[in-house]
Parts: sequence; C-alpha cells; structure tokens
Amino acid sequence: MVAFDCPYLLDQLCGFSHERIGLVQQTIEMLVESIVGVLRELPLSLTSNQRRKIMEMLMRLLELVKNLNSSDQIAFFAFLVNCIYVLLVSATLWYVGRQFTQQKKEHRLHETLTMFEKLQREEMVEARRYIYENLPETIERLDDRQLIIHIQKTEKTFIAFTHVSYLLQEEYIDKEPILENYWAVIWKCWKKGEGIIAWIRKRRGDEYLSKFEGLFRLSEEYRARKQLPEPKIYGISRIIT
Repeated sequence: MVAFDCPYLLDQLCGFSHERIGLVQQTIEMLVESIVGVLRELPLSLTSNQRRKIMEMLMRLLELVKNLNSSDQIAFFAFLVNCIYVLLVSATLWYVGRQFTQQKKEHRLHETLTMFEKLQREEMVEARRYIYENLPETIERLDDRQLIIHIQKTEKTFIAFTHVSYLLQEEYIDKEPILENYWAVIWKCWKKGEGIIAWIRKRRGDEYLSKFEGLFRLSEEYRARKQLPEPKIYGISRIIT
C-alpha cells in the first residue's frame, strides 16, 4: 500500500504550476490504488461484491478527473487528499480498536478457563466436600473451638469464591459461563456457610466475605431467571449410600 504525507502534499499544491499537472494525475492514481489497498485490508467489513462496486466507482472517478482542466484537477485533488487522509486514519483507528477488543475477549476467555481449572483442583473439590458433609445446619450448639476448626476448613472455598466475585465485578472473566457451571455450587456453599459467616461478622464487626455474598446473589438471580429449583445439599457419602 502507498503511504502519503498529506500535509506535505497540500503544501506543495499551494505553489502549483502547469508543470505539475502530470504529477497531480499520477498522484491521483496512487491515491486510488491506496483506497483499493485499504479495501482489501478490510475483508470482514465488506463483501466481495461491495468491494468490486466501490473499485468500479473509483475507476470511473479517475477517468472523470483526467478529463478536468488543470485548475479543477488541483481543486479536486486537494479535496481528495483530505478525504483519503481521513479514510486512512479512520481505518487505522478501526483496526486498532478491533484488535484491542479481540485481545480483551481472548484474555477474558483465558482467565475464565483458568478459573475453571482452579475450582476443579482436587484440594478445592475436597474443601467443598467438607462444607457439604460437615457443616451443621445451625451453629448454636457449637463452641468456639469447633467453630474455628470449621472456619479453617472452609476458608479456602470462601476466599476462592470471593476471588471469583472480584474478577466478575471487574469484568476480567465472563459471568455466564461461571454461573452456568457453578451457580449451584456457589448457592450450596453460601447456604451451608451462612451461619459461620454471620458468626465471624459479629466477631469482626464488618461485612466479612461480602463479595462472596454478592456472588451468591448472582447465583440466586440466575436460578430464578432459569426457573431452576433450589439445589439439594448432599455429601459424597450420602450419594454413595
């Protein structure tokens, strides 16, 4: 593709003389060639039929310009230079923006798949299994020592879902794949751990694991939107027996 220094060309036109008519005509042909090159660089935005029609129009335009007198040619050329300059800049900005959007999409996909992998690691599966099988429905009969043991066993899961919630909030990962695959897991872990989390909040005097709670609300919204029943909470031992 031919590169143009448009401000330089316009400066040259200010001192136009009859000897430059041939140069003007040659440059117009180069500009048309440049437009054709731009069109070929944008295969996704135009169909082959649309590109062909535009190229035919440009060729007819070139023939028309060649038949103009020198003064009209230079006036048209000055206008055309500005148009082509805007076109090339716009095409560059469009391409850069499209590349950025594509890279962002690919990055989000990568981060989402990475999160899936982390949540399916054996230690994470075991941590969730502990929640399903060992956390009581209520904590009223548990002493502080028992509560602390449960907290130590469940903290890994709670922090992991807090991380998921943060990434969703910042749009680093895609929400729908996470909810589609993990809404029930999130829902059950929150329901089973809600009593312990409330106890920790009372002790700390803050909204401990508020992002995890926000993730639970997203899972509940997803369940309601899909009209799904509340999931049953079974431990692995109950499933086997």
